[in-house]
Amino acid sequence: MKKYVFILKDHLANYLKVKYAKNMKGDMLCLPVRSPFYRFVRDREYGYTRRSLTCPEGNLTMGIISLGNSKSSAWYYQLSKKDTHELERMIDRQMRQELHALMKANHQRGIPYVETVNRFMLQYDIRGLTEDAFLRGYQRFRNRAIPE
Repeated sequence: MKKYVFILKDHLANYLKVKYAKNMKGDMLCLPVRSPFYRFVRDREYGYTRRSLTCPEGNLTMGIISLGNSKSSAWYYQLSKKDTHELERMIDRQMRQELHALMKANHQRGIPYVETVNRFMLQYDIRGLTEDAFLRGYQRFRNRAIPE
């Protein structure tokens, strides 16, 4: 298993750790093979990656199954800054899509948007963003999605 270390925004790392909590092995996140993030890292691993024996600084360690080495490897890998930024954007996009779908469903049940955002932030331990940022993002999403 290859160990990838990422420096992500704290709220995105918390989102992944809570969303895939059943796939955590200690401090390492072992994503399902069908996850889009797993496929992204597997696709990028043959590009520019850094490798070291000492664990680099980071707030998320991801374990990727390696076909050639079934044992735990002593090496730690890092993707390029460009690929890490693209991964952050993918995680952020999925998080916001999940929140928007939840807000829409809860609003139809009579739950206010603010309450939905508060529950979402508590569930995923999001501290870096405010409720207002999520609400404004949802407003922009709604305005874009409804052509008239």
